[in-house]
Amino acid sequence: MAKRKRKAAPKLVASKSPLEQIARDSITPETGIRQSYKLVRFAEKDFEGGVSLNGMRLERLAPVKALEGLARKHPKRKTLFLQSYHLLAASQYHGDLLSAEGHRNNTYRERIDVSASGDTGINRRLDISRRLLRAVEKLEPEELASLNKVIRDYPDGTMAEIWPIRTERNTARELIKSGLHELAVFYGMVKF
Repeated sequence: MAKRKRKAAPKLVASKSPLEQIARDSITPETGIRQSYKLVRFAEKDFEGGVSLNGMRLERLAPVKALEGLARKHPKRKTLFLQSYHLLAASQYHGDLLSAEGHRNNTYRERIDVSASGDTGINRRLDISRRLLRAVEKLEPEELASLNKVIRDYPDGTMAEIWPIRTERNTARELIKSGLHELAVFYGMVKF
């Protein structure tokens, strides 16, 4: 008697939710190639009854391109090189640098709050400048130089473009990580 061949069960294709598809369609393919994004779920309140609705959006992985390369998963690393608190500290430091520069120059910036009153804007910039001076005092000079080179001087450059020599790049990676750890302690994101 001949054996019957069993038909393979149809494979289920994991379909993306409409919210995820809308979030992925919100960026252009060119932007997706240049920058890394992560999918973030959030809730927002409805206007009628205060009911929260689930939503999804894509957020940049890191504030500058060089840190995106350090924040991505790598097959040879078991743990991430930069943890989430490192990226939060980098975002806070980057935002402080942009706010201290002010909003009246011609460069494009995302999400910088501008007050309607001129006096409060000046006071806010002075407070941020003081906070930046205190943060700079916490960092070693080498850490500060590496962080400023990545965040302030070359925000669109990769680590290999900024430091073409591998030994300098590896040294800078460690300096950036320790500097971001010190900034995270300064901003109160970690306690140790």
